[in-house]
Amino acid sequence: MKSVKPDYYNEFQCVADRCTMTCCQEWKIAVDEAAYTKWKHVQPPEGMKTRRKNLCAFTTYKDQICVIGLDGEHRCPFLNDQKLCRIVTAYGDEMLSETCRIFPREIHEYESRTEYSLMSCCPEAIDLLQRAKAFTLHEEKTETEENKMEEAYFDIRDFFSGQMQKERTPQQNLLIVYFIALDMYHAIDGKISAESLIRTIKKDTDAHNMNELEQAMQEFHVDTAETFTERNELFLDLSVNYQKEGLYEKYLQELLAYALSLSEERECILYDEEHKLFQEVYKEYEPLMRKFLAAEIYAGCYLPGGDLESMVVQLQWIAMTYSVIEHCLFLYWKLHGRITYEIVRDYLVILSRMTGYEEEDIYEYLDNSFENRIWDWGYYALVVGTENI
Repeated sequence: MKSVKPDYYNEFQCVADRCTMTCCQEWKIAVDEAAYTKWKHVQPPEGMKTRRKNLCAFTTYKDQICVIGLDGEHRCPFLNDQKLCRIVTAYGDEMLSETCRIFPREIHEYESRTEYSLMSCCPEAIDLLQRAKAFTLHEEKTETEENKMEEAYFDIRDFFSGQMQKERTPQQNLLIVYFIALDMYHAIDGKISAESLIRTIKKDTDAHNMNELEQAMQEFHVDTAETFTERNELFLDLSVNYQKEGLYEKYLQELLAYALSLSEERECILYDEEHKLFQEVYKEYEPLMRKFLAAEIYAGCYLPGGDLESMVVQLQWIAMTYSVIEHCLFLYWKLHGRITYEIVRDYLVILSRMTGYEEEDIYEYLDNSFENRIWDWGYYALVVGTENI
């Protein structure tokens, strides 16, 4: 079976107590059945603030999932003052739940290959991406019979990921990719086969068609104020539950208060000079954003059992996440007059955690929040924008 992973995948190593944003705080830490069974017979390690009969006594259920119950500061109770895991120091890695053992690694099993990725929810994963010259993949090939349909989807996905790294603005890359994806989705119209996919790919990615599309995107323009307003509303909506639970306050509280004041004023506070100033600052981080988007499309655009509709939906979700990240960076810049790599990394991580939904939850969110699950071109372009907000 073929194995595919980013070139930097094997370089990842948890930095533990040196982590700038521990994964043991402010989000659900799932406990799988195998770990739960072992934990029934294991006493809590020394140094716990509360004594209970076994490790299972520190778990609870949230959204029908068994998770570790966080303490009053939203931290894992097994996290010690040195930001090290008490379970690991007492019993070793083998006693961890699968989530804790493999995070931020993600593994997708397909019929003819296994793909590995690093989730953007981890600051060390972003640091590796920042240091990489480009987002590139390493393949270990074996003599496995390929699934033609899967390979066609991989070709589409890899083409999209490659487009993300073109020397254009991230917005232009996102617009081009979605235009092609939407065209494929409507062209196939349910009559899907490997052959029809391959024909559609060749037509849409023909050099002449790509040149025309790129030219059209360079000339395309969406009203900046309308994009700002829509992004602001998306940011507020995505943050509602986290705000209620007091999560990520260090990163969200100030921005949410500012975003809410702008929403209530219903006035556009943006001026051309502000656009230009922010664009000049943001350009420094566009190479990272292109790699980030390429990595997100590789890891999430085509999932096992997926199809063209799910690819379109995942592209929407990736574009929305990126747009809200950029919006947060703009708000931060407005408030503080600067952004640094560390700030950019923090908001990449936080928003990736906030939007790290399971596929069924993404569908539910889109169905509940929008008139149609599949966005039309106009709305997608409104969210993505055509210049840095």
